Amino acid sequence: MQRSKYNEADLGKEQPPRQQDSDGSGSVVSLQSSSSDDVKYPGIRGRDLHSEGAGVPAFQVEPVQKSNDDATRQNMGKLQQKLHTQPTHNTLDEIISTLKNQNGMNDSSIPGMSLPLHNDSTVGGKTYPSMQSYTSGGGWNSSPLQMSGHQKFGEKHTRQLKDITSHFEAEIDKICEQLNSVGNNLTALQDALPVRMLEAANHKLEARCNVLEQVCEQMKNKSARLEQTIQELDSNSGQLRQVNQNLEVRCLYLEQVTKANECEKSHLHENIRDLETKVLELAESNEKAVSAYHQLEELNQKVANRNQTMEESKSLLESRYKSCVGDNKN
Repeated sequence: MQRSKYNEADLGKEQPPRQQDSDGSGSVVSLQSSSSDDVKYPGIRGRDLHSEGAGVPAFQVEPVQKSNDDATRQNMGKLQQKLHTQPTHNTLDEIISTLKNQNGMNDSSIPGMSLPLHNDSTVGGKTYPSMQSYTSGGGWNSSPLQMSGHQKFGEKHTRQLKDITSHFEAEIDKICEQLNSVGNNLTALQDALPVRMLEAANHKLEARCNVLEQVCEQMKNKSARLEQTIQELDSNSGQLRQVNQNLEVRCLYLEQVTKANECEKSHLHENIRDLETKVLELAESNEKAVSAYHQLEELNQKVANRNQTMEESKSLLESRYKSCVGDNKN
């Protein structure tokens, strides 16, 4: 809610000095308790409320109230648009806080509309005596010659006070009606905003539910696929178990075969070692036989040479024998 067009600068204005009453008593009725009332009711200052034949003073409250109503309507329209565009808890809290602030400002403006009666009154730069001053003995009892004038002035003052109180009561009724309308708007907003927010939340939840349903369908399909793959893996694992068992049997057989082959290999290595020793011995004996063969060939050659010499000597002996036999015959 916007404030009145009369800002706080009016508070710094100098108040008109109090004037003594015509009887010189100095007791007057205070129609304004503080300078803040001048801001709330600016029409009071600068006017002679106690002039003869004057009716209800022309206060400038209705334009201020109209401007405040327009401002509240504009604020309500802006808040409703913001609620439509952004239906969140923050906007709801902002609307409720602004309405509470408006309600607090209206409530704070109500006590200023009261009319406290004090010992003196200053309105329009004039001071007027209070009713207590006439009964306390300082006004009428002090000067009996002025009693008739004071009675007329008291009647006029009471009449003006009645007019002012009636006017302020009417203004208070208007402000109460405005407060009731603001309270009704607040209750309507409090009733409507949760519904709208619940509708927006329901829309969001529906969208999330749709997304979750799609995700659930996808997860169901994935789970079905995973079950199929698990079944296939189980069947493959059974086959692999059988193959593994067969391979284990084969591995045991191959281990036995390898052990037997190792034993045979060890025996063969021993035989090879024996054969190598025998080969070495045979090689040595072969070398010995070759050397003996060479020796025998040499001896055979020598024997052949001897035989040849013996045959030559035999042939010589035979020829000599024949020559000797011939000589003997002759």
